[in-house]
Amino acid sequence: MLTNKDNGFISIVAADCSFFGNFSSNGILRIDGNLEGKVICDWLIIGESAKVKGDFHVRGITVSGILKGNIHASELVEITEFGNISGEIKTLHMSIEDGGTFEGLSIMPDEPMELLESSRSTKKEKAVPIKK
Repeated sequence: MLTNKDNGFISIVAADCSFFGNFSSNGILRIDGNLEGKVICDWLIIGESAKVKGDFHVRGITVSGILKGNIHASELVEITEFGNISGEIKTLHMSIEDGGTFEGLSIMPDEPMELLESSRSTKKEKAVPIKK
């Protein structure tokens, strides 16, 4: 279920807009246009007219348009009847409505995941001297 834990901010890439690059927000992002790049946000909504490509790190995502790339969703991936995903999905929960399509690899771990586990790691690496 779409809930915005952090704030009420909603960012929109309108149907007649294109965005290339990295996008980061603590709120909800809705895309109805074209986007290519890396997206980090709380919830992501891909509208029916949207075409997106890249890496998506979110708490939850609803796809009604076309998405090519990798999704890391700490809670939920929803593909609506008009949605199309090609790529890799890592999430706890996934639903696909009749008519929705998914082609790729899905990874659904048994334990809760952190959003961007690899970039939020607190583990510090120690330098190892090279022996001659």
